Amino acid sequence: MVPIHILVTLDENYLPPLRVMLTSVFVNNPGEKMEVWMLHRSILEIEINNLREFCENCGATLHPIRVDDSLFSSAPAKPKLQTT
Repeated sequence: MVPIHILVTLDENYLPPLRVMLTSVFVNNPGEKMEVWMLHRSILEIEINNLREFCENCGATLHPIRVDDSLFSSAPAKPKLQTT
């Protein structure tokens, strides 16, 4: 069985919504193997371990990847509004 790969990028503020999203994915795809790839800059290890346990309890594997701040240095923090 080919796993479903899910990529997320977030900070600690989005951990609760991530759990909601993952719960929906897990519930609506029973029996599917899931690989969750999480790019982050500074999420605490305890939070990662809690999320890892949550994923494992749902039959998924969490792959946290800590990235350097410079990777996001030019990423917009707010969407640009178009004016006409």
